[in-house]
Amino acid sequence: MHTGKVLVSDTPAAIVEKRGVADLEEAFIAYLDEIVDKPERCTAHVETTSGEQVHAIPRHRPFHLRRMLSFSRREAIELKQDPIRATLAILGTVILMFVIGYGINMDVENLSFAAPDRDDTLLSRDFLLDISGSRYFIEKAPITDYEDLDRRMRAGEISLAIEIPPNFASDVMRAETASGYVQGMFALWLQRKANEICPEAAAADFTVALRYR
Repeated sequence: MHTGKVLVSDTPAAIVEKRGVADLEEAFIAYLDEIVDKPERCTAHVETTSGEQVHAIPRHRPFHLRRMLSFSRREAIELKQDPIRATLAILGTVILMFVIGYGINMDVENLSFAAPDRDDTLLSRDFLLDISGSRYFIEKAPITDYEDLDRRMRAGEISLAIEIPPNFASDVMRAETASGYVQGMFALWLQRKANEICPEAAAADFTVALRYR
């Protein structure tokens, strides 16, 4: 192949026999010499009405369809003559598709955490059990003090520390009562506005799904 043009396509023995040389390298050189010795048509002569000749230099196009087709034909011949390479080209693409589609997971899992439970009530223990029961977190031994927290974080033993303050359960219960009133008022206001704007859409049933379960 020379400058995007296939010079010959045959078996090595047939190419050597056709050129009448000793080996394949000499046959390749002979084909190149044959192409180089041929005069290439670099300019086009245009004769004007006065008899003068104007040499017009052809414009070089950035994309050549024949060159692309010659490269495609060459690759097709190589794949046809090399079934192992063709098999790897096909199976490699399929394997990469499955690896990227199913093997790469962006979810963060198995995060180690510890918590100093300074409230030690049924509600605080239930909160910690809910977190440790998730596949995203792994609970470690409780933290005794702030020095222990700093040491374990620096050592990489835990990735997350959750501090439960005293009176956690009572504060949550009070917050739940106030939050219930606020959420109820907001839900009624939102329903009223939805009915005013679009009664059909307000009647539709929908749920909000959280990523963390």
